Amino acid sequence: MKRAAALMLLTLAATPAAADDPYVRAKAGFAAYERGDYKAAVAQFEAALAAKPDLPLAWAQLGYAYRKLSRDGAAAHAFRQALRAGITDNRYGYRREVQTLENHFDASAYLIYRQAALSDGLLAAAGPSLAQSQGGVELAWTPPRIGFRDGRRLQIFGRLAWGHSDDFALQEDSAQAGVGVRYKPWRDHNLVFSGERLAAVGSAARDDWMLRASYSWDTGYDLQPEEKSWTYATLYLDAAMIDPADPDLLLAGEARYGRALRIFGGAYGPAVLATPHLVIAGNVQKDDFHTTALVEAGPGLSAKLFFADAPESAHGGTLELLVQYRVKIGGDSAGGSGMVATMVVQY
Repeated sequence: MKRAAALMLLTLAATPAAADDPYVRAKAGFAAYERGDYKAAVAQFEAALAAKPDLPLAWAQLGYAYRKLSRDGAAAHAFRQALRAGITDNRYGYRREVQTLENHFDASAYLIYRQAALSDGLLAAAGPSLAQSQGGVELAWTPPRIGFRDGRRLQIFGRLAWGHSDDFALQEDSAQAGVGVRYKPWRDHNLVFSGERLAAVGSAARDDWMLRASYSWDTGYDLQPEEKSWTYATLYLDAAMIDPADPDLLLAGEARYGRALRIFGGAYGPAVLATPHLVIAGNVQKDDFHTTALVEAGPGLSAKLFFADAPESAHGGTLELLVQYRVKIGGDSAGGSGMVATMVVQY
């Protein structure tokens, strides 16, 4: 009897009526996605949802299948449909997917104040320093279709950087502009390569080419709206070469470890994190005149605001104030220990 019943079920599953059942189609879509056949997954999910649109998990998985095929607009639409269909798990994650897929412009600005920074006059007497106050702005464009491909990203960017004094007055001779292209070739590793044409704005700036490679890793850096606190750790490494024919080298690294605390807010609306942490940072600069190094460590506190939130697109902007006390533990860079305050806005 059991064998006969099994044969009947197999026969039923093979009939056209069963094959066209939206649940059977959706199940086939999940199976195709698991084996990496994303085009087949899309076809099965689209057929299932045409017959029965209220399948939120099918909409969500269709979004991931479109994302694998670099059909970003269709992927964002599918994630929106999953939210509208009432999906309950990972709603914040799907809203973050929408924000990422629909975002083609990034703007950022930063301002760094270092208590240990030396004036131009003192620098002339004390020697080179890697502990200077500075600021900068950047605008980056991700081209549609080719710019974002399942986590791989191509951007065209322009930026302006400058040094400033203790009262935040711009040191006009330090103003440096640049225009370039950067590419993140791997989906799961945040390694970014860039080429940039530097353009002098101030008299102490330079016209030259810069090649750069940057790597970052983090755990707990982003908002986790369902948690009150979590472990926070970041690592950033950067290597730059200016004038490849006669290279100047700049190397930098920073690691932080601490605890992120959600002060208020959550998945919707503004949210604020406070993050006490320890930091260790190092910088090396090598040019035709000298090699200068600086290694620092100390405690810090970050306050980070998440904003620009929408019902189907999560937190497109952040504003972070970072205060650290860094103790010089190595290197020959002029300037000693002191407070470092950084403000960064990204949108």
